[in-house]
Amino acid sequence: MARLSENRPVRLAVTTSLNATPRVVAEAKGFSADSGCPYVPRKGRNIPEVLSEARMGGVIVVEKNGVVVRAGDAVCGFHPNTTGLRIVALSKEKRDRMVSAMGLRPGDAVLDCTCGLGTDAVVASYVVGEGGTVHALEASLLLALIVRRGLQTYVSQAASITRAMRRVRVIHATCEEVLADLPARSWDVVYFDPLFDSTFEDATGLDIVRLLGRPGAPTGETLQDGVRVARRCVVMKDRAPGEALMRLGFRIVSRGKKTCYGVMEV
Repeated sequence: MARLSENRPVRLAVTTSLNATPRVVAEAKGFSADSGCPYVPRKGRNIPEVLSEARMGGVIVVEKNGVVVRAGDAVCGFHPNTTGLRIVALSKEKRDRMVSAMGLRPGDAVLDCTCGLGTDAVVASYVVGEGGTVHALEASLLLALIVRRGLQTYVSQAASITRAMRRVRVIHATCEEVLADLPARSWDVVYFDPLFDSTFEDATGLDIVRLLGRPGAPTGETLQDGVRVARRCVVMKDRAPGEALMRLGFRIVSRGKKTCYGVMEV
């Protein structure tokens, strides 16, 4: 799949779904202003016609309950991915490998340095509850805007999942700049789930992250800042067998068939 990046000359326009309400039109114009992507009125036209007028490589379609990106053959947008399944399992007192690696408990403060679709941040928000805090950093402006809107508008069948989504604060920033400025011991857990250059072929839920995200594992300097900022630990997810974790000095605490988790205690 072709990958879009804010560092490549791929240009995107913003439009709305067909027969959009005034509220959706206003949201699309706001998204255009926030992202810097030009707004093109839909005017009852199909997407190829909108792209022809805009002379862009793709289009961001703002809909009533979300945002969809159309670029080439790719059509993708925000969705909760595995959030629901993981939270249902937790509600039945089943083990979640990320939660266990973090030693997460109600009231904790979690800084997710690699937001992506926000799946891990929402699971963490569910566990820490209303008394806890979860902030999720996303280096890609477009992805941050899309996921922020998704977490604020998506309605799950389970009210507890919807509440967990609403509590997550998505911030457009790089982990390097944020961690460097944070005071010591200001977050219980600092978390990384990097977007690597290659991903599992069957992980279709990550299409929008592949399109808009920025790959790369944290540097040693960034991890040192993470250790300084964390009160309890720094946790990172990696592909099995965990080569990046071992290279960066993590202690591997959980190995699965495809992924593993490593911890740096402070």
